[in-house]
Amino acid sequence: HLYDEITAELQKDPTNRKLKRQLPDKNLNLDELADAVGIDRKDLRKQMNDRLRSRYLVLQKEIPPQQADLIVKRNFQGVYAEKSYKRYYPQPQPNAQIIGLTNSEGKGIEGLEMQLNKQLSGMDGEQKIIRDKKGNRLKVSEVIKEVESGENITLSIDSRLQYIMYRELTAAGVANNARSATAIAVDVKTGEILAMTSWPSYNPNDKNGLANKDAMRNRGAIDMFEPGSTMKPFTVAAGLETGTLTGDESYYCGGYLHVGDNDIGCHLRSGHGTESTMDAIANSCNVALMEMAEKIGIDNFIRYQHIFGFGEYTGIDLPAEASTASLLYTTDTMTPVDLATNAFGQNFNVTMTQLAAGFSSLINGGYYYEPHVVKQIQDENGNVIETKNPVLLRKTVSTETSELVKTYLQAVMQYGTGKRAQVEGYDIGAKTGTAQKLPRKDGKYLLSYIGYAPQENPEVVIYVVIDEANVDAQDNSSLVLELAKNIMSEAFRSE
Repeated sequence: HLYDEITAELQKDPTNRKLKRQLPDKNLNLDELADAVGIDRKDLRKQMNDRLRSRYLVLQKEIPPQQADLIVKRNFQGVYAEKSYKRYYPQPQPNAQIIGLTNSEGKGIEGLEMQLNKQLSGMDGEQKIIRDKKGNRLKVSEVIKEVESGENITLSIDSRLQYIMYRELTAAGVANNARSATAIAVDVKTGEILAMTSWPSYNPNDKNGLANKDAMRNRGAIDMFEPGSTMKPFTVAAGLETGTLTGDESYYCGGYLHVGDNDIGCHLRSGHGTESTMDAIANSCNVALMEMAEKIGIDNFIRYQHIFGFGEYTGIDLPAEASTASLLYTTDTMTPVDLATNAFGQNFNVTMTQLAAGFSSLINGGYYYEPHVVKQIQDENGNVIETKNPVLLRKTVSTETSELVKTYLQAVMQYGTGKRAQVEGYDIGAKTGTAQKLPRKDGKYLLSYIGYAPQENPEVVIYVVIDEANVDAQDNSSLVLELAKNIMSEAFRSE
């Protein structure tokens, strides 16, 4: 107000030296300040009048440094800049659900930003500072607490593969009006997650785009669903390990099997006829798998569900992992019909992380490694604090069973349901899956494919899931096979 009075008098008498001496050496023009900062003049005056006793008012946040310097140079009274730091996420959509994001105060609120917030943030230091009555800093009297810098976290994610996956998932999801599309790639010899991404995703650099909470979920770790026919190799392996199957049996599929009071159908209503164990996996025959499960028995089947990690936490270093424990039958609750349907992946739930980790053990000689995304931790100077070594949790199957199951999975690609996803120059084993979602009558499907390469000495497992694609039932397998082939043709070459 004093500034306004003096400038008004100076307009009447511009040569008045006394009035000029009374002007402060700081710029007190609120209108100029409002214009410089980019806020409404009346609003700034109102805020000042409402906060007469306050010495602190934030005028504007996240102003670019160049603009902030220009404002400070205009020498407004009591106006100064506070430095803040903002995360910028490169390749945002492919990585968003794993990395997550921080809030305006730099605290992690999603993904690894939240999971590793303490390690990434470090600890603030404290200084005792002396200022004069105008707020000018005079000197630093002492450091009360030293700054502790945050740690540098290196992930196992292959950014090229991550991008390829997201690109192909987005193309397939958009083109087929799917609910979602998700993929995981796992190093079968270490448990490292090489890629994990979903469409739709979000951009953590754009705070205005965070309203879609569904797009922020890391589906690979937290979504639960019926595995469908990708369960069938596990059922065969359980039989081989328990000695209830030898692999030399033959089965006859007439299109359905009578279990209890129910006729449970195969996906090929006309039936597959007589099949070997290899044929049953290659053709994805429900009837043969139900007959196998009857030989395996309820106790053995449930025991091996847990050995393969279904219903268990995998231990992956990501937040909010689901265990699905409550969605598995027990020996007391499972009936012959439940056993029959579980054998081909129906009426129980898994997560993609669970199935990918279990499948990796199935084709790597039986070694179940804890899946993980953190590869190494370093201090601010680049010194290694911790390197994540493979953690072997258990042995699931023998080497002999693993090799036999691999021959069945190879047949899937050679003459079975997965042959259209074969990548030229690569010997791939795989299993396809089509799970009709509940309620079954709605005709909504969850399509899946899990494959690995090379056949003799598997290195990488890739698992793809498409949820509720808007395609005809007969086109379901074509869609997921095309998507899997597009991803694998790029991914295996990159290896």
